[in-house]
Amino acid sequence: IADTERLPLAATFDDALVRDPDTILWVASPGDLSDRTFAQWSLALKAHGRTVAMGIISGSSIESARALWQRDPAPTGRCVVAVPREDAVETYVDGQLAARVPLSKGSVLAAMEDAAIISYQGHGSRRGWHILEEVHVRAEDVPPLAGALVVAGSCQTFQPWSEGSIALRMVDQGAAAYLGFLHSPIGYTLGAGKPVYGYTNVA
Repeated sequence: IADTERLPLAATFDDALVRDPDTILWVASPGDLSDRTFAQWSLALKAHGRTVAMGIISGSSIESARALWQRDPAPTGRCVVAVPREDAVETYVDGQLAARVPLSKGSVLAAMEDAAIISYQGHGSRRGWHILEEVHVRAEDVPPLAGALVVAGSCQTFQPWSEGSIALRMVDQGAAAYLGFLHSPIGYTLGAGKPVYGYTNVA
């Protein structure tokens, strides 16, 4: 990756940050990631004092991680939004609402297929999205994703070191990027000038 992208290699966060980068691509096995590792990274970024975009390249195998790095995002197309509090799955085409169906496990999974962008805004866990009180989309349910960019504004949905991780499954199923959270998304939003945890790739 470093050779192809013509990027310098760094062995530690401090080694990377001393170069004052705009972006860091962090290539890591899921087993090398943890709450502790992310806490150390956050403290290093805080000490650095400047915002740095972070992309994590990982997968359940070396082949899966390599495929993530090589994968292009899907061409502009359908955007799917699942919002449990509105009990709906909405599909947008060219920014316009094209379909709105009741929320269910089946409707979420059907809408995910061939979507360019998938946004889920509801409760979650390491292993799934809790779309309804007793209805979950779990890692093993995820259909093939043709380069989709997946955003989950949900608690704990980015913990790839956990058994049955939904984040890792999304990558293995073909997502070009997955954004979730180590813990709670409250107070962390895109464009808010605060760190957003959970990149698995740079979109």
